[in-house]
Amino acid sequence: IKARGNTAIFNEGILDGSNLQGANLQCSQFQKSSLKMTNLTASRLDRALFNHADCTKAIFHSAKLPYADLSRAVLALADFSGADLKQSVLHRIDERGTIWKGANLELVDRTDPDLAAAEDWLPPPPQKL
Repeated sequence: IKARGNTAIFNEGILDGSNLQGANLQCSQFQKSSLKMTNLTASRLDRALFNHADCTKAIFHSAKLPYADLSRAVLALADFSGADLKQSVLHRIDERGTIWKGANLELVDRTDPDLAAAEDWLPPPPQKL
């Protein structure tokens, strides 16, 4: 049985080790979720939101993720072999050891240095009187 859950909300969920292979989860939300070692092989994740998600060692082999937002996601050791990430947002991702072999990265938005600097900006401390 393949899961279907268009627009499903998994925000802050713990899906570690789940088998979502071939699932249709278009426009779903996984913000701040834990998907460590989750199998998302050949899943439909078009326009899905993975902001701040922990996808360490997750398998996205041949998954469809066009227009997905993975901003600040931990993708360490994840496998995106053959995945379609056309026009996805990869702003400030942790991609240590991530496998991108054969992935479609056409027109992806990588980290914008100006936006990153603005996100990290702190006001100066108040002056002592």
